[in-house]
Amino acid sequence: MEFAKGEIILLIDADARIPENYISSHIFCFSNDKVNMIFTNFEPYNFKFKPVYIIQELYFNFVKTIFYSNIFVKMIFMGNGVFFRRTLLEKILPIDPDTLVDDFSMATKLSKMKVKEYYSTYPFIKIQYATNFKDLWNQHKRWYVGGFREMFKRLKEGNIAFLFYYLLVGLIVFLPIISIVLDILFKIGMLKITAGFIIAVYILMWVSSLDSRQFGIFSFPYSFLFVPLLIVFEYLVLLLSYIIGPFSKAVEWYKVKRVKG
Repeated sequence: MEFAKGEIILLIDADARIPENYISSHIFCFSNDKVNMIFTNFEPYNFKFKPVYIIQELYFNFVKTIFYSNIFVKMIFMGNGVFFRRTLLEKILPIDPDTLVDDFSMATKLSKMKVKEYYSTYPFIKIQYATNFKDLWNQHKRWYVGGFREMFKRLKEGNIAFLFYYLLVGLIVFLPIISIVLDILFKIGMLKITAGFIIAVYILMWVSSLDSRQFGIFSFPYSFLFVPLLIVFEYLVLLLSYIIGPFSKAVEWYKVKRVKG
């Protein structure tokens, strides 16, 4: 920001790739004075038909359907491919240098300011998927741990809503465990409720995968085979992150191995 002179600031990752019409198409949107920020759609440039890539494609399509729709939550975006009007960005600076999730940190501040966000589905920014499960695990752990830390920062600042969000996530995370315990002790059928919830998530993940440009006509078989793996993987990462997130400083920024070329 010390060197940027323009009115519109674009934040992207160093390894992102953009098509020729990416910047011009989105800059044009700012001719509308009501537009102060846009975050853009993305797709991988290193996708391969291997499990680690397939579950990332399923994951991101699910995220776009649930979070980018703004139906359930506001101000959730990925910091790779975000356009800001300079005057708005200056209001949320500086970004905490110790944050593990700079985009979520910005989003929580923007949410408090009641900024209206716009999601552009095209043109895509090209991103790189993690190439192995170790990197994927550590990357997602950073996201979740960092997200919970940010919730507690906003909570300390007096935003009580983030306590509700944290407890809501906790209810979802511990629902399977609670269900098993209650069923063993009281036989009240909680496992059926949990199973129904998991099936609903499974169906939603399959429906969201239909929008994948990587899968094409193979969306159903890939989701049928790999959604269970994705659910188990994300649940374990989320469970661990929920427990250690607000309290542990041991988790630091994890640098995912990048592919050259």
